[in-house]
Amino acid sequence: MTCMKRKILLISLVLSVFLIILQAPLFTASAQEQGEPKRIAESSEVSVKPSFQTENFVFLVKKENGEFEAAGANNIKDPVVMQGMAAAAKHLGENPEFRAMLDFYKKSHEKRFDAKKKELNDKIKETEEMLAKRKISKSDARFDLNYYNNELKKISESKAPPLAIVVGRKPEEKTSYMMASPIEFSAPSSSAAKSGLKTIESPGYIMLQYDEFVSMANENTKLEGLSVLAHETGHVISNNTTYLRNINLDYKDRNPLFLVDENLRTDTQVVEFMKKGDPMPDSHWRAKVISSQAAFEEEFAEFTASFFLSPNHDGDNIADKDFQANKIGYRLSKGTNEVSATLEWSDTVKNTGELMDTEFFIAKLLHRIAMSYDNPYDGYQNIVNIKSSDEFRKSPNLNSFIKIFAANYPQDFERFKVKFTEEISAVNAESTRRIQTDERRKIAELLGNTSSLIISIGQSEIKDIPAAEPGAATSETAVKYTRTVKGKPGASSSDNVKIKIMSEKIKSGNIDSGE
Repeated sequence: MTCMKRKILLISLVLSVFLIILQAPLFTASAQEQGEPKRIAESSEVSVKPSFQTENFVFLVKKENGEFEAAGANNIKDPVVMQGMAAAAKHLGENPEFRAMLDFYKKSHEKRFDAKKKELNDKIKETEEMLAKRKISKSDARFDLNYYNNELKKISESKAPPLAIVVGRKPEEKTSYMMASPIEFSAPSSSAAKSGLKTIESPGYIMLQYDEFVSMANENTKLEGLSVLAHETGHVISNNTTYLRNINLDYKDRNPLFLVDENLRTDTQVVEFMKKGDPMPDSHWRAKVISSQAAFEEEFAEFTASFFLSPNHDGDNIADKDFQANKIGYRLSKGTNEVSATLEWSDTVKNTGELMDTEFFIAKLLHRIAMSYDNPYDGYQNIVNIKSSDEFRKSPNLNSFIKIFAANYPQDFERFKVKFTEEISAVNAESTRRIQTDERRKIAELLGNTSSLIISIGQSEIKDIPAAEPGAATSETAVKYTRTVKGKPGASSSDNVKIKIMSEKIKSGNIDSGE
């Protein structure tokens, strides 16, 4: 009897241990929900998957029929692209600077309605005046006023759509861009039906290509991909404020510098090649001289990327002392039956007009303006305010910007003026302490003359001028704005671009084509 009891006891013990082991995962899950076993939550293997569709941003794919749908594991089979998308979504959702960038995007979208609100308020005022003069009946006035006020209410209740990012899945497509063309897609909504989705209309979207997601999937190159995303977001903000359709998109260098060996200078094919002008008229990069409007648009996107890429607002080393004062030349060579050109830095210094039409110089200038504020975000907001003004929309270039900045923010302009003058003086003083070459002397003279011109443009506008009213919006058109290439041509072999004599096609993925 005693032996039997021992057997029963042993069997019971074995069963108890088995049940405990079986239930262990349930206990762990329960304790994890209560936040108790921190060692599990801190494990590098445990992570929360980021959402690819939120009320702030959405990742989309374009279907064969041209419609857009939510991006995810069901339609993105490349694991590297999924990893890059997860890194981007995590950064947009958690990084303080990118969250601030999304806030500015939302504010910029609200400015799209400023013109419509002004128009409706003017209509209300006009109707009330007509009623007072008995030029309209009470019933007609009541009908019109109800309509205008209801439209104003709709505007006040409307929210900015999520930032739309279309995932490029074709490795052969290299150029990321912002398309200023309206699209519709489904996005999360707390007030929508059971599905939690609602149809969203957006005035444009970002096409972020395959290579950028590959970059973001790699920790060592992640910032490069994020910089492109921020750059294109800058174009989205521009589309909401200045309207890209108001900007003359012209990347052609009016005075290209050809570097030609003496034995080729009189060659017929070489001469014909040079007669065509800029061999890359649809492309741009930091130091290239382009049209004043295109330069300002690209620099604002470049400035936006640099501003939000790091907590000190110095992404891509935008605070450095290199103002891209030298011109890039096209080094010509001739093969058996064709002429080609390679980008090459030169010792030819730009003139003041050319420097002011260099996108990186303008980007640095906006960076200096924002950083002259006690709170740089206030500076960024005022820059956006200027871009959305009716006066700037009529003439969206650096000259116009400086005038509006000084006229509407005179104290801020004064603070910027003092700091910018000090910086240029320090750069030139450092230059004179070195061996003074003719090139250094010309650069010092160029920076001094350009800074003096910028300050004089603003100084002449400092007087009591009311803030510019936002202008009326016109219908949307499809406009594509591309990213800027970082770095200097010639810095590495990948920066060199071959240009064929009859095609002008760009062969390198590092230089954008505004196609």
